[in-house]
Amino acid sequence: MTTETPAETPPPSLLAGFFILLIVIVGIVGWIFLGSAAKLTSFYASFLFLWYWSTVDKLDFKLFFTSMIGALIGIALAWGLHALPAQLGTNGVILSLLLVVIAVYLVIIERLKFAFNPALTLYLTVAAAPAIMESTNFGELALATLLGGAFFGLLVFVVLFIVSKLQGQPETAAG
Repeated sequence: MTTETPAETPPPSLLAGFFILLIVIVGIVGWIFLGSAAKLTSFYASFLFLWYWSTVDKLDFKLFFTSMIGALIGIALAWGLHALPAQLGTNGVILSLLLVVIAVYLVIIERLKFAFNPALTLYLTVAAAPAIMESTNFGELALATLLGGAFFGLLVFVVLFIVSKLQGQPETAAG
């Protein structure tokens, strides 16, 4: 049995890496400025999405929305672990745990990957951490993830579009 692995992309040159770093810094500072103006406080959620999409999904626009849906479901499941026991007692504990078990099972067996994917488990793990869970406004967390994802997705699209025009490869910007 032969397994093929995709060819590794070589790391950027020192100069290209420096320009990428500048873009990252401008993007992060820009997002903090805009997010602060929008009264967001859960910046870690938007940066978590940026990290996931850039590192795991390699900035693949075809995976952007599935990763966002997974992230939001992970946040919803963490909210359920926090809110349902408080509202429903033991039944809430059972229901919230059952929902988490079903979601994690779907991730494991790779079914309904448009919603049940590793982004879900990352966000569930972070948002369900007791120190975060007890002090989080889950609606604001979801909003920060959505708006931050939109901001960073647009930023990456614009940068890739500009680079593709400079290199004469217009199809690169589309993903």
